Amino acid sequence: MPATPGKGGSAISSLDSPSTPGTPQRFPSSASSASGFGADSPREQSPELKRPGGLKQRPSGTLLGGFRSRTTSQTSIKSAKSAKGAKQGESTDSAGSGLASKEQDAEELPSELTGEKWKPRPGHPGNLSTEQAAALLSLTGLLSSDGTLPSEHAFKPEDLEIHLCRFLRARQWNVEQARVMWNNSVKWKQSVNLDDLMANFEFEERDKVAKAGWQMYFHKTDKLGRPIFVQDLAGLDANIVWTVTTPDRIVSNFAVTLENAVRYRYAACTQASSSRSSNGQGRLIEDNLMILDVSGLGLSTFWTFKPKLQELLSILDTNFPELSGRVQIINAPWLFSTIWSYLRGWLPPGTVEKIDIQGTDFKSTLLKFADEKNLPKKLGGTCQCPGGCERSDEGPWKEAVQEAKRAAKARLNEEKTTSE
Repeated sequence: MPATPGKGGSAISSLDSPSTPGTPQRFPSSASSASGFGADSPREQSPELKRPGGLKQRPSGTLLGGFRSRTTSQTSIKSAKSAKGAKQGESTDSAGSGLASKEQDAEELPSELTGEKWKPRPGHPGNLSTEQAAALLSLTGLLSSDGTLPSEHAFKPEDLEIHLCRFLRARQWNVEQARVMWNNSVKWKQSVNLDDLMANFEFEERDKVAKAGWQMYFHKTDKLGRPIFVQDLAGLDANIVWTVTTPDRIVSNFAVTLENAVRYRYAACTQASSSRSSNGQGRLIEDNLMILDVSGLGLSTFWTFKPKLQELLSILDTNFPELSGRVQIINAPWLFSTIWSYLRGWLPPGTVEKIDIQGTDFKSTLLKFADEKNLPKKLGGTCQCPGGCERSDEGPWKEAVQEAKRAAKARLNEEKTTSE
C-alpha cells in the first residue's frame, strides 16, 4: 500500500554536523535567511489541474499512488483596464501584484496517453497571458538595469526567458519579489564561485558518499522527454556521510549538478524532443521527473540529518526554483508520515503539490511516466548501464555537459591570462 503522509512529530533540537576547519560555511544560520525572505514570504501556488482523460479522481488532498487533482490559485499581474472588467471569481491579491484567477492546467503526459495535443502549461514560455508577458518584460528590464542578467555563455537569450519565468512563478508573478529573489540568487552564486565550480569542481568522494547510502544522478528521460533525476537515500547513514564529506561540498555538488541542468540538460532534451517530432517542434523541456528513494530512511537518521537537510532545501528552493515537474517518492516506510510532516513544512506549496508518495508497490506508477528501458533496474526498470546507471550520466545531454565544462575551463584560463 502507498504510504500517506500523516500529521504529527514533535519539535526536536537541532543537531549540527561537522565541517572541515578553515572551510567557509555556506549554509545560512537559519533556513529562512538563505533567501532573505522570512517564513511569511509569498510562495508559488500551482494552477488548478484537470485530470487527464480516463483517469479516476482520488479524494482531494490525499497523497496516494497514481495521479491526483490539485486546486490552488495562481497570481498574475493585471492591468487597470483588466481590473475594471474582472470577471466574477477573481480576487484581489493582498501582496499588491494584481488579481488572482484560477487557471486550468493538465498533468503533462504524452498525447498517446491523454489523446490531447501537447501545449505548454499556463505560466510557461509559449503560454503566457498578456499580464504574465508584461511581467516578464518588466523583470528583464529591471534586472538589466541592476546589471544581474547572465552573460550569453551561461544562457542564450531564448533560454533566459525560461529561467526568468521560473523565478516569476516562484513568487506568484510579483515582479519586485522575483527581482529580489533573482538578485539574491546571483549574489549567492557569486559567493560560492559557481562559474569556477562549473569548470573545476569534482566530487571525488562520490563513491564514499554512495557507500554511506546517498546517491544523486541524472539518468535518461521519461515519456515526456524530461530528465529523470534520482535521489537515492536508501540506507542513508548521516553520521558516516559527514565523515567523508562536508555540508559545503554537498552544496557545491548540488549547485553544479542543478546549474548544469538549467543551462544544458533541459536544452539538450528539448533539442532531442524536436528531432524526434515529425514537425520538428517537439516539447519544451524545462523541468525533470525526480525519483526519491527513501527505503530504510528511519527516524533516527532523519533526526541526525534534519538540520542540514532543512538548510539545504532552503538553499535549493531560493536559488534553483521550479526545476521538478513531478516528485515521486518511493519505498516510503510506514514511519515516513512523521518525516513527511516536517518535510512538507520546509517546501514551497507549489513543490508540495507536485509530490506523490508510494510504498514498495511503486513500479506501476513509475511506468506511467517512464519506460522500463529508461529506468535503472533498482527502480523497477530494465536498464543496466556498464559501470552502473548512477555513474553513466546517460542521456541526450551527456556531450553538451562535457563540452560545457571544457569551454568553462578554457574561458577561465583565458580570463586568468588576460588579467596577468
